[in-house]
Amino acid sequence: MSMQHNPLLENTADQLRIDIYNTGYGELPAGYPSHDYAGTMCFLFIVEEGEGELVAGGQSLPFQPGYAYLIPPGSSWRIHYHTNLRKFFMNLNIFTPDGENMLADSTTTLMLPFAKEQLSVMLEQYFSEKTEQLFFVKSTLYTLLTDFLRANQAETAAPVYHPAVQTTIRYIQKHLSLQLTTQQLAEHCGVSASFLSARFKKDVGIPLGKYIRFRIICQARLELEQQTLSVAEISKKLGFCDQFYFSRFFKSSCGETPTQYRRHYATLSYNIGTEE
Repeated sequence: MSMQHNPLLENTADQLRIDIYNTGYGELPAGYPSHDYAGTMCFLFIVEEGEGELVAGGQSLPFQPGYAYLIPPGSSWRIHYHTNLRKFFMNLNIFTPDGENMLADSTTTLMLPFAKEQLSVMLEQYFSEKTEQLFFVKSTLYTLLTDFLRANQAETAAPVYHPAVQTTIRYIQKHLSLQLTTQQLAEHCGVSASFLSARFKKDVGIPLGKYIRFRIICQARLELEQQTLSVAEISKKLGFCDQFYFSRFFKSSCGETPTQYRRHYATLSYNIGTEE
């Protein structure tokens, strides 16, 4: 008897992940003031009732029942409310095994059909206090996001990295810190520092140190947007010797201090939070 396997599925499927940060359901009145939003997360909207216009990344889309919308991270967008409008929304990100956002390079806001009946069933499950019902909500969202990825023709195949590089990326994800060194990572992988440095740049395309700094900035922005930890706590969590060094490090990459970034993001996101 012959048996066939899919190594990519077996080795990679459990490393693909969808992180959900914020969800809500509510209604806003016609003419509600519109504001520009942006962030490191994707925005998912499913309209139940009402009419409006979604302006995102230079696109202008009808915002109407029977459709779901996915705005990629980094895109600036706003909603114009032509009538009272009721919708479900979610902030999320979709990550590959190496920690990259699958939609990070996308600049197109996607619009796909999503039947009102399907939304009604999902909302009933969403408000349920039974855990198994929430599983069905997650299943529905996974199916929808898969459709979005197909529509975007996203490249979801995992890159072929040397085992030491794969181990390094996983270690960085679990122990992200400015204190990580090439020597420390090489010892963890059982290879020399020079080999790991050269192989990482060959496989990933950027130097190992630059990759760590990039991951730190991405995580810092995400932590600041979530409004859970103080700037000092984020600084300590990411391995900085003090908050002031963290602020200088962050400003050199993002153009503003962590406090300014958090205040700016909170102002832009105020209306999203009040829609729950």
